[in-house]
Amino acid sequence: MNPAIAKQIIEDKLNGMPDNIIGNKYNVNLKFIEKVITEHTGVNISNPSLKKTGSKNLLPKDFELEKSTVWSFKSRGSWATHNGNYRGNWSPYIPR
Repeated sequence: MNPAIAKQIIEDKLNGMPDNIIGNKYNVNLKFIEKVITEHTGVNISNPSLKKTGSKNLLPKDFELEKSTVWSFKSRGSWATHNGNYRGNWSPYIPR
């Protein structure tokens, strides 16, 4: 790998240039561009100029755990009863 071309590819990617334009400009394929970006950043990402945005909160501000459910199983059908013929008690329609 030519270090000068790799450096130019990284600069172009950081400036937001699309992969197809970089490929045409330096006469390289997408796999080569991915390899250069992976060696530079440690991971293969499409846009290395994006900044990481962390989440400050893991829950919404006024979050309360639900105490009831909206699920209702009034009529489950004949398949909902336990039958030893179906391993794991799956519906006979799901594994097919």
